[in-house]
Amino acid sequence: MGRFKDWADRQHLLTAWYVFEKKSTEAAIKTWCQENNIALTDHN
Repeated sequence: MGRFKDWADRQHLLTAWYVFEKKSTEAAIKTWCQENNIALTDHN
């Protein structure tokens, strides 16, 4: 595990980090798709 994640784990923040990371990645993908005229569908 990287130094940041080790620190976050010791601070009991690792779950919050993973939630933030997932939301940030999803937002970046949506923005990229919009900028490149790619229709993004949700398969949940």
